[in-house]
Amino acid sequence: MQLSVNGKRWQNKDSERFNQLFHFLAHEAAHFWNGQMYAVEDYKHAWLHEGGADAFAYLAMLEFGFIDAKQWLQKFEESANQCLLNKEQTALNESAKQQRYKNYYSCGAVMALASHYQVQATNPSQSLFDIWRHLFAQSKAYSYNQSDYFNILNGLIGNDRLAKALGRFSDQRVEDNLREIETWFEGTVLKGAVSTDYPSFYHQHWGKEIIKELMRTHCRRISLSYYDDYIKTYPIENCKVFDHDMEIQFVDGVDLLKNGVSAYQAFKAKCQRGDVVNFADRTKQPVAQIRCLDQVDALTPYIKLTTE
Repeated sequence: MQLSVNGKRWQNKDSERFNQLFHFLAHEAAHFWNGQMYAVEDYKHAWLHEGGADAFAYLAMLEFGFIDAKQWLQKFEESANQCLLNKEQTALNESAKQQRYKNYYSCGAVMALASHYQVQATNPSQSLFDIWRHLFAQSKAYSYNQSDYFNILNGLIGNDRLAKALGRFSDQRVEDNLREIETWFEGTVLKGAVSTDYPSFYHQHWGKEIIKELMRTHCRRISLSYYDDYIKTYPIENCKVFDHDMEIQFVDGVDLLKNGVSAYQAFKAKCQRGDVVNFADRTKQPVAQIRCLDQVDALTPYIKLTTE
């Protein structure tokens, strides 16, 4: 692995950015053995090595003291909710076809966490590391697959309940992803419950979803980028509503990214009536009035992870 880091801002101390870099390095380092020395046989089951690498990166951050136990759990909580926000009801192994590659990382990290806690519930001295250690030890051709992982899991836990649940989530349509994830931790010290204590990334998701929804219905394309406090849209060919650049921070007076949940709920109500939505820039100057053409989905519930 070769990495170059450039830019003057690296001279400034920034623990959040440093942790992002460390996570990236730890994730890629994990691939030296779960993707290179040993290879997954079917990339439809990429949750094994991508989610596994994310889980090991979070464990490394905890081990090196860059995050504490509470922050460690929050990392997995974000992964769980990113999974809920983006997977929908399709099988996880269909994510590549839908170009939702991040599902392999977010959903896979939570599947790794469930494996870790269920193994520890049976034998507190064992962990996620033991699953992979046994998995590689039984490999005959420096490769592994989902069934191999589940067989190791069954042996360490003493039953096949978690393996069946993870297999269903990976390979079949699941109508209630939230309930499915909650069941993975039954019998462990970790619990998942619906919460309205929304973190910033959840607000940001729903704020961005307002612009995306209008682009989908008016233009059938999405073209935007987002920053810490605003969203920038780019011209979409043959689409009058989004035919020029815009910088948007407020929708009907509500901050899109800071209060995205409230903004989306108000947006949903307007869409039910087919009303016009008003957008303003960072100086609160109007930039666009766009009519909502279709009904939009309700908020995806937020799952909070806590230990007893």
